[in-house]
Amino acid sequence: MKSFFLLCSISFSLGIFVYFFSDDFYNNHIFLFFDIALSAAYTGFILTALPAWLGFNKTLKNINIFLLFLFLTSALTYFINTFFAMFFMCIFWLSLSFICSFMCFKTKNFNSLILILFGFCFLKFAYFFTLNTDFLKALIHLNSAAIMLINFKISIAVSRSALDEKNYKDYHFIPNVYYKNLSVFTLILLSIFSVIFSNIDLKFLYIASAFMIFARLKDFHHKELLKTHYVLFLYISIFILGLAYLIYGLNTTSASLHLIFLSSICINILLVFNIAGLRHNGLVLRFFKRTYLSFILLFLTLLLRYLNINDFAIICLFLSFIIQFFMLLKIFLNNSFLQDA
Repeated sequence: MKSFFLLCSISFSLGIFVYFFSDDFYNNHIFLFFDIALSAAYTGFILTALPAWLGFNKTLKNINIFLLFLFLTSALTYFINTFFAMFFMCIFWLSLSFICSFMCFKTKNFNSLILILFGFCFLKFAYFFTLNTDFLKALIHLNSAAIMLINFKISIAVSRSALDEKNYKDYHFIPNVYYKNLSVFTLILLSIFSVIFSNIDLKFLYIASAFMIFARLKDFHHKELLKTHYVLFLYISIFILGLAYLIYGLNTTSASLHLIFLSSICINILLVFNIAGLRHNGLVLRFFKRTYLSFILLFLTLLLRYLNINDFAIICLFLSFIIQFFMLLKIFLNNSFLQDA
C-alpha cells in the first residue's frame, strides 16, 4: 500500500509540470492520470483491502515487488517509447486482475470487483490497439462503478467506527444493497453503451446514473452518522459524483466530463488514502487539518476546471496531492502497517 499510495500522489502532482512544460500535453496527461496515477491508486488499495475482505493471509511482498517492477518499467519507458510504455501498463493491469483472481480462488471466495478489473484490462488493451478515446470515456464510467462498490464496503467500516465513537454500541449500519447494485449496473451499462453507441446521445442514461448515485445517499441520512467528519466526507464525495453525472447529462461538454473524472477518481482516491492510511497504520480515524485543506483545494479544482480556469485548477490539484504525499509519508514512516484493520 505504502509505495503505491505515495507514487499515486506524486503522479497527480506531476500534472502541473506536464501542463506547463510539456509539448504534448494531451497525450502526456492521459498517460499520467489514466495509466500511472490510476494504476498506483487501485493497486495500493486492492493489495491492502482485498486480502482482508477475502481472508487471504499469505504475504504479498513478492507480488508487490513484481507489480512495482511493471509499474516503474511502464513509467520510465514512456520517456523512450510510448508504445512499450502503454503495453507494459496493459500487462500490469492484466497481472493485477489475475493476482486478485488467484486470491479469490485460494480463499474460495469471490468479489465482484474482480470483474471490473478485467473490464479495465479490456478497455486498456482496446485503447492500446485503437487509440480510440471512447474507450477512455468508458474507463471513467467503469471506474465510477468500481467506486460505488468500494464506497459500499468503506461505508460499512466507517459507519461502524462512527457509531462506536459516539457510543451507539447497540446500533448497526446496514446499507441498502439494492441501491448499490442499481448504481453499479447503470454505470457499467453506461460504460458499455458509451463505446457501442458512441454516436448516440446518452443523456438519459447519464441522468439515470446520477439519480442512482443520489439514491445511495439515503443510507447516511442519520444524524448519528453525519455528525462524524469522515462519514460526512464520504457523503459529500458520493453527492459530488452524482452531481457531476447530472451536469454532464444536462450539458455534454469536455469540462463536465472532467468533473466526472475529478469527482470519481481524484476525490475518492483522496478519501481512500486518508481512511486506509489511518486505519491500516493503527491510528484513530480522525482526519488531519492538512486533509481538510487537501479536500478544499480539490473541490476548488473541480470548480475551476468546470469554469475552464485551467491554470489555477492544475495548481490546486498539485497542491492538494503534494500535501497528501508529505502527510502520508509521515504516517508511513512513523507507524507500522496493519494488514487487518
